[in-house]
Amino acid sequence: ALLYIGVSAFEGSKLKKANIPGETFIASTAFKSCTEHNEVTIPKVTCLGTQCFANCTNLTSITVPASARLQQEVSLT
Repeated sequence: ALLYIGVSAFEGSKLKKANIPGETFIASTAFKSCTEHNEVTIPKVTCLGTQCFANCTNLTSITVPASARLQQEVSLT
């Protein structure tokens, strides 16, 4: 089972659709700039990292549970 999608794992890829059925943590910028994306389904995601779908200009549909939390950015200052 896929439990974790790492930082920038698919950044800039030509991935068009993603259906991730298991309980998953998606790290920051994991799908950033995937401009071909138009549909994402992650029914059991537990946490979405900051900017995980930033610059996905064709993304028209994303399905996540209401219980999914957003990762907090950490400031090192």
